[in-house]
Amino acid sequence: YLEDETIHFWVAEVDGQVLGMIGVAREREHTAEIRRLRVDPQWQRTNLASTLVETALAHCQHHSYLKVVFDTRCDPDTTMDLFDRFGFQHTRTRETEEKDLLEFYLDLYRQTKPDDQ
Repeated sequence: YLEDETIHFWVAEVDGQVLGMIGVAREREHTAEIRRLRVDPQWQRTNLASTLVETALAHCQHHSYLKVVFDTRCDPDTTMDLFDRFGFQHTRTRETEEKDLLEFYLDLYRQTKPDDQ
C-alpha cells in the first residue's frame, strides 16, 4: 500500500486499539479496488464503516480514479445497505467454499453523495 501516492491504507484506532481499516489499491489504470475493509464487531453498528468508505472514495476521487470495485464475503444484508448508500452496484454473487462472494462496482464520475442518515 505504500508503492505510490495513489495507493493507500488507513487504520481507525482509539487509545491504541485498532477498530477498523480499509485500503485502496490500483486494479487497472483508472480503476481502484477497495480492500481489507474491516470493522471491530463492537463498532459495526456505528458510522465507522461509512467513514472508512468515505475516506477511501475521497482518496480515489483525488487521484482521478474513474471506477471503484469491491468484493466481500460479509453478511449481504449489512454489506448491501452500506454500499447502496454510496451508489455501488451489486454486479454479481459467486459461490465459494466458505461463503458467497459479493462483487460491487461504482462509477465515480456518476457518484452521488450518500444520505446523511
